[in-house]
Amino acid sequence: MTGKRKWWYEAKAAFCRLFGYFMGKGSWAAGGAALLLGFAGSLFLYETASANPGKEIAAYRKALEAEEQKEYEKAIRMYQRCGDYAEAAGRLGQCRYRYGEALAGKKKYNAAIEMIRRSGYSDYREKVQQLYYRQGQQLMNATKFHRAVLAFQACREAEGVEEQLLLAKYYCVQSDKTDKALRQKYLAELAALDYRDSRKILESQQEWSVLFTVNYSKKYDTKNEEILSRGKRIYFHFTIEGGDGRGVLCRYEAIWPDGSARAGVMEDYLYEGDKAFLWIDCDLPGNVTVNIFNDADYTLIGSKTVRLE
Repeated sequence: MTGKRKWWYEAKAAFCRLFGYFMGKGSWAAGGAALLLGFAGSLFLYETASANPGKEIAAYRKALEAEEQKEYEKAIRMYQRCGDYAEAAGRLGQCRYRYGEALAGKKKYNAAIEMIRRSGYSDYREKVQQLYYRQGQQLMNATKFHRAVLAFQACREAEGVEEQLLLAKYYCVQSDKTDKALRQKYLAELAALDYRDSRKILESQQEWSVLFTVNYSKKYDTKNEEILSRGKRIYFHFTIEGGDGRGVLCRYEAIWPDGSARAGVMEDYLYEGDKAFLWIDCDLPGNVTVNIFNDADYTLIGSKTVRLE
């Protein structure tokens, strides 16, 4: 029974119950009116329900014709009008998938990704990852490096994406179009990995530098740990070097293994030889990076990465 026919039968049943109620109260006039109204209403609902399947059939036929002609956008509109008629729902997903592939062929990746996602196909996640990767490559060729970084970050499971992501960040550092704060952020990440000549670029920018020592002690200790236990409080001690007698107000940033970040600004200016520390509590396994910037111009003056296990 279709949904609309079900409403027809339920409406008749409701009016019959109403008829019984009035008869139980001894009101022949009210009971008769309810019965007549019920039959008139059910006839209207039946006619309405009978008319709609015809529209759904017509829409389904038009959708099939449009799909055969590869007019996927039109086919999608028609299938959406079919409700649960025949195989409309399944064919709608198929059309969205094929339309997404067609859009990808025209390098319209954002629209393609949306269509593939909405298709509901079992492999849509893998397909979306591939499309983000292809979009990142397209943006690299167009010298839109920051947008390429975002595309590559969206497909971290794609094969070869990590190298492409580093390369996109490196080109961001080299580009004058990149926002200065973003350039310094990417430079810090690349220098921490010793990627290409990023460390030399960083050192050439610095008036101050930072010497890090990382361990579990709140008090300054020369013991330095590269691999630490997650779930324990970890202290990043750092010593300011350089500056020719001038102080620097330090901005700090801690990047967690999942990519989230905590940031802030130290309360006082620091001078050559001054020591300070930051502490973190992190339960996630993976790399944690702490960056120290000159707050005046967001120039990176030091970076340290440790691994939590």
